[in-house]
Amino acid sequence: MAGDSYLFDQAGLSKITIPMMAMGGTVDTGTPYDWGSKPSYDYAASEQKALVTFVGAEHMIFGTPCENQPWMSDHPAYGFFCLDPVWDKARALDLIHHFSTAFLLDILKGDEAAHAALLPDAVNFPGIEYTTTLQ
Repeated sequence: MAGDSYLFDQAGLSKITIPMMAMGGTVDTGTPYDWGSKPSYDYAASEQKALVTFVGAEHMIFGTPCENQPWMSDHPAYGFFCLDPVWDKARALDLIHHFSTAFLLDILKGDEAAHAALLPDAVNFPGIEYTTTLQ
C-alpha cells in the first residue's frame, strides 16, 4: 500500500514470484504512484498479482481513521493525515479492506468467493482502476 518500489530496480522487482497485491493513489505525494505501486505490479514476476489504483488519492488514504487517533484532533497536520482531497476516507478504507481481505482469503485459503470478487468483471467501483493477472 503506497509502497516505495523505487528502492528496487526492475531486475530486483522481477525476483518477486509470490502472489502480490499493490495499492496506490494516483496523486500520492509521499510515494508517487509511478515509482511506487505501479512498477511494483508491472515488474513483479508473480503469476498471481493485482494492482488497485485509487484515482485522485493521496498518500495517507491507507492510514487509520483519525477517530482512532484522538491526539490528532489538534495536530497541525490533521488535514494531511486524516483527510483526502478527493476520497471519503471511510469509503476508501472499506475498499482497501475489501481488496486486501479477498486477496488474502483467495491466496491463503483458496476461497472461491474471494477469488471471484477479484476477477476483473467483478470489480466495478467508482474511482478504482484495477489490473490483475487473476483468472
